[in-house]
Amino acid sequence: MLGRQTDRGGGRGLPGSRRGGRRFVPLLAGACLLAGVCQLAAVSFAQEGPDPTHPTSRGVGVPITLLTRLGQLLHPPVDEADTTQPSQQTLSERLERLQRAVDFGYEIVEKFPDADNLLAVRHDMLQAARSLNDAQTREVHRQQLITICRDILAADAPPRQKLPADVVLADLAVQDAKTPAQRSDALRGLVDGYANTDVAAGALVNAAALAYRAKMAELGNDFINTLAERFSDDGEVVRFLARLGRRLPFKADLTTLDGQAISLPDDLLGKVVIVDFWATWCPQSRRSMSHLRRLYAAHKAAGLEIVGISLDKPDQADAVRAYVAENQLAWIQTYSGRHVDDPTFSHYGLDATPSIWIIDRQGFIVTDNALRDLGNPDAPMSLDNIDRNVQQVLQRSETTASDD
Repeated sequence: MLGRQTDRGGGRGLPGSRRGGRRFVPLLAGACLLAGVCQLAAVSFAQEGPDPTHPTSRGVGVPITLLTRLGQLLHPPVDEADTTQPSQQTLSERLERLQRAVDFGYEIVEKFPDADNLLAVRHDMLQAARSLNDAQTREVHRQQLITICRDILAADAPPRQKLPADVVLADLAVQDAKTPAQRSDALRGLVDGYANTDVAAGALVNAAALAYRAKMAELGNDFINTLAERFSDDGEVVRFLARLGRRLPFKADLTTLDGQAISLPDDLLGKVVIVDFWATWCPQSRRSMSHLRRLYAAHKAAGLEIVGISLDKPDQADAVRAYVAENQLAWIQTYSGRHVDDPTFSHYGLDATPSIWIIDRQGFIVTDNALRDLGNPDAPMSLDNIDRNVQQVLQRSETTASDD
């Protein structure tokens, strides 16, 4: 899998980056509602804590060594040479490891009760406890999960750090509800509770996912329509709605490596566009370049264009130019020099490279993950899927043009 995202907010291509300040805070992984899959995924809001050797006004931070150990229990190391193979770990081993993560989290809480970065620990505990509860519906696991949620909600923390716990509690309330009205009240309560916060969109997204999973399509559609009405300028909402089949434009104001301004979608209307968020220091990005080069040569005449958005660090423009020339990347290359704070990358809430999108001839987002087979979302992700997806969009565009 290329550029796998992690629950601590950084992608494998983004070493040391943390994107815990996101305003959207979606808790959905994949959000593949069209395929009937509405899996909730925990988000760990790992914050940059204070220097653990220096006291602060609230105490000391949890040492990074303990946070790392907790993270390894939650996400054991994988073989980077082949991350596509399923884990051979047995279910019992996995459940034991997750419980150890929860128990170790409590040890940290007991030892550092006033730590500034304690919520990072509690969110990891939440993820482990929810996975345990999902795998084994035992009352002890359920109560453990509820207790962790309540501890998070009792903390002096901003709404974005409390939302994950409220989503879990809303999920449990929907499962326990005896009537449709009770299920509706639980989800509307989640939305209303965050309506005036900076994560109102995140609450709506999660409420919609839970509604669809509970087969409450009308309520889910209400939440989705509210998202479209109130947050259509939010890039992360646009990504989510595009996955549901809403035709929304990909908007970006970019600067090419030679200093020319380019505005999407306007400047490339009539083209099928691949947007590739990449970086010279990302091995997965480099691995995809030869594939994109072949694809561009094969379909440029049919109307394919590629726009590369480099996430390289400041003062690396010359290095990017050299890489582009050496590897004969003949398509449009843009560079802001702002690394992971690139405006377009940030606007769409991305946290991993490469991120490869497809935009149709009218400028609308077809997919924000071209590695996934559009015709078979359950199929494994691969570079070959980009070819299939591009050909499908090119053919569809030609058919639409002939019909007009």
